[in-house]
Amino acid sequence: MEVTKEGPLQQALRKTLEGVNMPALIAEDSKRQEHRRRLANFKRGPASIEQHKQRMQAAQDTSCPPPQQPPTLRAKPRRAVPTTTATIKALTSGSGEFAAPAMRTAGGSNVPLFSGVSSYITPVAKSNRLLVENALRYVLLAGMPNRGRLQEVLQQISYKKAQQFILLVREIPGCQFRALYEVVDDQQWKLLKICGRGPTLLQPHMMDKLYKYSSGGKRFDAIAGRTMSANVDAVSIGAGLWQKRPV
Repeated sequence: MEVTKEGPLQQALRKTLEGVNMPALIAEDSKRQEHRRRLANFKRGPASIEQHKQRMQAAQDTSCPPPQQPPTLRAKPRRAVPTTTATIKALTSGSGEFAAPAMRTAGGSNVPLFSGVSSYITPVAKSNRLLVENALRYVLLAGMPNRGRLQEVLQQISYKKAQQFILLVREIPGCQFRALYEVVDDQQWKLLKICGRGPTLLQPHMMDKLYKYSSGGKRFDAIAGRTMSANVDAVSIGAGLWQKRPV
């Protein structure tokens, strides 16, 4: 039997076919045909497009559950108040079902109770503690030589619960610290000595000059008049009231 010899073209084709996966080529060709068929259906008209949309909607309905609607909140109906003459009179006088709760006092009279939020704020006494401490640090007992005495006076202030403190100073020639006082009576302005040199009890008739400490200027400003108030931070007394050292 005579064998036909393969030419170069046939040999190249045979080698190419040997390396090709035929099942994969067949599956890919089937996918291409299906794609051409679907594309032809789209080009036929609106009916095919509507069918495709319906099929896609059906696929989404089966894969994803429908979202749950939030519960509907219903407002409670308000009770209508009849606007009659008797109702208006009851509202203005506070009688009937619109009457406020009352309590019986010792005298037998009914006093209405207020059940709302009170807007009254308890007044807080003004304190000059920080001003007095700054006056001692930066003016009266400033510098390293007065460090020990400054610490002693500040410690005495921390022990006291008073809200108002008064410094006793002497002008020789500037304001010099002499004693520290606390206000024990803010009506008659009686001052009790805490530490230092000076009278044990100071009263307004013993005071010569009044001063207010300025934090910005770090100085004492004289106050016109001799009336004590919460704005006074330091005072001076007459020369005859100073305690003389024994000779």
